[in-house]
Amino acid sequence: MSMIQTLVETSHWAVFILVIGFISSGLALLYFRSVLVFLIEVILLAALIGLGGSLSPVIIVSIIQIIYSLFLLYRLMQAIHYNYRLVLEKTNKAPVDITQNGSGIRSSFL
Repeated sequence: MSMIQTLVETSHWAVFILVIGFISSGLALLYFRSVLVFLIEVILLAALIGLGGSLSPVIIVSIIQIIYSLFLLYRLMQAIHYNYRLVLEKTNKAPVDITQNGSGIRSSFL
C-alpha cells in the first residue's frame, strides 16, 4: 500500500492512470474474455506501482498504459458497431454483408 501512496504523492496524475488501468483490465476480462490482455494490463499496473519512485519509467509506463487503454476502447467501439450491423442484418433492415457466408458470429474482437 505504501508503494501506491508514494506513487500518488510523487505524481498526482497517477490516480487517473491507475483508474484507467483498472477499468481496462475489467473490460479485457469481462467483455473481451481474454486472459492475455488481462495479464498485460496487470503487468502494466504492477510496473506502474513498482516503479513509483523514479519519474521517467513511470511516465513511459503511463504512456504505454494510456495507448493500450485507447486501443481497447477502439476495439470495444468496433465490437459495438459490428453487433449493431449484425442486428440490422438479422432483422432485414440492412443488406446482407456480415451474414453472407455464415451466421456472423465472431470468437474474438481483439
